[in-house]
Amino acid sequence: MDASGSCDRTTQSPAPRLGYLLAASVAGLLNPAGSFLRERLPRWTLAPHSLPPALFHHLGRAISDAELDEPLWPALVAALAMEDQACASSAAFALACRYGASGDTQARDGVLHAVRNAATASHAAIALAGLASGWPSDPATREMIAWGRRQQALPVRVAALGAVLGVVRCALTNDGAPERPLPAAQPVSQEERSWLASLLRSHDEQSSMWRSLSAHALAIVLRDDPAAWEKARDDSLEILDKNNRDAFGDRGLAWATLLLCRPDNPAVLRFVCDIIRTDPHYVLFLGHAPLPAAYAGHLSVAQAIEDSLRADPNAYMDSQLHSLAGIDYGPVMKDALLRSLISGAFPHWAADALVTRWEDEEDARAALRAVLEGEPVRASYAAGCGRAGPRPRGWNRAAA
Repeated sequence: MDASGSCDRTTQSPAPRLGYLLAASVAGLLNPAGSFLRERLPRWTLAPHSLPPALFHHLGRAISDAELDEPLWPALVAALAMEDQACASSAAFALACRYGASGDTQARDGVLHAVRNAATASHAAIALAGLASGWPSDPATREMIAWGRRQQALPVRVAALGAVLGVVRCALTNDGAPERPLPAAQPVSQEERSWLASLLRSHDEQSSMWRSLSAHALAIVLRDDPAAWEKARDDSLEILDKNNRDAFGDRGLAWATLLLCRPDNPAVLRFVCDIIRTDPHYVLFLGHAPLPAAYAGHLSVAQAIEDSLRADPNAYMDSQLHSLAGIDYGPVMKDALLRSLISGAFPHWAADALVTRWEDEEDARAALRAVLEGEPVRASYAAGCGRAGPRPRGWNRAAA
C-alpha cells in the first residue's frame, strides 16, 4: 500500500493512542517523507507537548479582564476539556479564584457547560469541583452537587461529597485552603458515609487526585463517629500489613486516611514508627508526603527516622529527606542532609531543609557556603529551586 493509502487508513482509526504513537514517529522523519505525512495527518495525530499545569494557575492571577482586550474565562473553560487532568484541575481552580468571588455568571455558565458535556467522569468531577469552589452559594451549584451525589462514577460522587464536606480545595490543591463546607447542603447521609468507607476495600489503584479527595472526605466523616473510625482503622491496618496476604484493599487510601484522621492514635502511631524503622522502602511506596503534616516535630516518629538512618544512611532519596526533615530535627538527619548537599543528585532539597532548620549552626552554614562557591551546576541547584522544591530561604545569608 502506498503512503497516501496508509495515511487515509490511519486517519480513520478511532484509537486515540495510535495518534500519539504516530506523533513520535512522524516527528522524527526527515523531509520529504516527514513533510508529506505532516501535511496529510489530521491535527489530532500530532500530539503537542503537554502544557505545564501551573500555566493556568498563573493565568488566573493575570491582570484583570478590564485591562485586557478579551476576557480570560473562555480560554480557562476550554482547558477544562484537556486530556491532562492536572491541567484541567489547575484551570478549574483558576476559574474559581478569578471569577467566583465576583459571581461572574458567564464564567459560571462555562463551567456548568463543562460539567454537563464532559468527555469523562474525571473531567466532569474536575469541573464540578471548580464550580463548588468558586460559586458555592449559587443555586446552579447546589443543583449540580445534588446530581453528583446520585452518580455511581467514583470521581463525580466523591467530588460532590468532598464539596459538601468542604475538602475539595485542600485535597486537590497545595494552597493550604481551610475546610469550607458547601452552604445549605444536605448533610452526608449514612449511606454516603458507608460508601466512602467501602472505598478502603476497593482495588488498589495508582495514586490519583480522587484517592486524595476520597481520603480527605473519609477522614472528615470518621472523626465524629468513633465506632466507624475504629472499624476503618482496623481495616486500614489490616490492608497495610504486608504479612497479611489475604488482605484486600487500597493501601494508598488506607495510609492517607489514617494520617489525615487520627495519626496520634496509639495503633496508628505504632504502625508508622515500626515501618519507618524496619521498612523505609514501604514508606516510599505508601508515600512520605503526608507524614510531616501529621507528625511535625513528633518525638516518637522523629526517633524512628533517626533509627532508620542509623541502620541505613542511604535509605531515603533527597526529596524524602527534605520531607522527613519536617519531623526529625536530630543529628543523624542533619548528617544525612549534609551528605545529600555535597553528593546528592538534587542538592536543592537538602539546601532548603538545612537553611530551614539548621541555618544558625556553623557547620551547616559552612557546607552551604562551600557548595554555593563551588562547582557551578551544583551551586545553581542549591541556590535556586527544583521542579517541586522551594527556593532555600536564607541561602544568601549562608553565602555571606
